[in-house]
Amino acid sequence: MNKTQIRKTLILSVLAGIFLPAAALAQPGEGQGNGPKRKGPPPKRMLEKYDTNDDGVLSADERETARTEREARRAEALKKFDADGDGKLSKEERKAAGKARRKEKRAEVLNTYDADGDGKLSKDEKSKAREELGPRPGGRKEMRERLMEKFDTDRDGTLSKTERDAAREQRQKLKAERKQKKGPPQE
Repeated sequence: MNKTQIRKTLILSVLAGIFLPAAALAQPGEGQGNGPKRKGPPPKRMLEKYDTNDDGVLSADERETARTEREARRAEALKKFDADGDGKLSKEERKAAGKARRKEKRAEVLNTYDADGDGKLSKDEKSKAREELGPRPGGRKEMRERLMEKFDTDRDGTLSKTERDAAREQRQKLKAERKQKKGPPQE
């Protein structure tokens, strides 16, 4: 081999080393179909509940189980809270459903952790509940982790002014999109 051939082989090898792994990552994995794509991995609580083989990914069967359970919960909520019988939950009906769910969850936590039976959680009982239940899904800690993961581009553990501005801009954009989706207020 002459120097030109060696150089071409070396360049092609480097390019293959760069682009082949990228192409492999771009291919859909097992169980990833044509449906709507979610950005990033499934939420941790979804994996904890549905990732039965503990591979860190929801397979098609695991996603189907999650979807079936979600549809069953929706059907139950519809049956329970659709006061006007129109087959969907209005804003007021959704609020009532959320309020009832929170009340049920509080009662469940109280029944489980109220060791002295006084109808309220003492400081120690609350501490035990937090320890065993972990952070609330969607709570401040989880939200902060997601925010840092997405916007802390220099990975220094804090958000610079530029990173905070980017986060604020994204939040305003999402808020505007949700508002646009809702449409004008109905009377």
